[in-house]
Amino acid sequence: MLEKALKQDAQRIGKTQKFKAKRPIEYWLLFLKMNVLPYSKSSFKFKLKHLAYLVPIILIIALLLLGYSFDSIVPILFVSVFFMLFIIPILGLFQKQAFVPVDAFQDLAKFIIAVKGDVHRNLINLRLDYSPIENEKNLLDPNKIGIRKRKGTVYKPYKLERYHTQFIMKDGTVCTTTLNQVSVRIKTTKRRSSGKVKTKTKHKHKFFYALTLKLNATNYTVVNDKKAIELSNDKYNIAIATIDASHFVKIKYKTKPSVVSSVLRPQLKHTKSAVTEMMNYLTSNQVMTSQLTLK
Repeated sequence: MLEKALKQDAQRIGKTQKFKAKRPIEYWLLFLKMNVLPYSKSSFKFKLKHLAYLVPIILIIALLLLGYSFDSIVPILFVSVFFMLFIIPILGLFQKQAFVPVDAFQDLAKFIIAVKGDVHRNLINLRLDYSPIENEKNLLDPNKIGIRKRKGTVYKPYKLERYHTQFIMKDGTVCTTTLNQVSVRIKTTKRRSSGKVKTKTKHKHKFFYALTLKLNATNYTVVNDKKAIELSNDKYNIAIATIDASHFVKIKYKTKPSVVSSVLRPQLKHTKSAVTEMMNYLTSNQVMTSQLTLK
């Protein structure tokens, strides 16, 4: 049954690499394994600049077929190699990067496994986006996010919500967790004293995790604002609000990875999910206390 649903949904997704549905936990674990995590099976990803590597080979074969001797095509070979070394960096400047955070999706799978026994009716509402982030529709205005202009530097920030997960716990608590990714392409152009112009491109990344718990005020008590501020630190930021008959507890976590890997890293296989650690931080510091266990 699950395999049939997975095949049908895979056809619906097509090349968009986006999906939204309400499905059982077992389904989502299989979906991530079959559709998202396979993104990392090979560390090689074809890029436009790789075509330049074929130029010398194609040229040599074509000239040999036309009857040229190997000695006569050596100068042409040197010219084509020089062309290749020159054109590849230029093509790299225009190549759009995917920066799909495979580790973060594996992290999501570990969180789902961690809460598996506590989810009401075993159902999770999940919105996923594992498409390339460097797309014009994801482009932000640098000025609106506080990036200052610098002479000779062009900033292109992109933002994408990678996932939005929501489910109801067996005690009625509504749990929502999200991951937003911001990747900034920075192209710097400098003119040396010799007059030569050098262009360099680099990327910076930020991941914004958020976990929100909507608690029944009859069943839970929460700490006050002062205590929430005290528990906030360089790693976590906590906010508390009470609206009508519900308490809202929100914890945020920001990380700045130097690299967004498209290959699953074995050393992270047995580490705890970032979202699980956020939940553990709330419970270990008694940010919310269940009254049901006290009755």
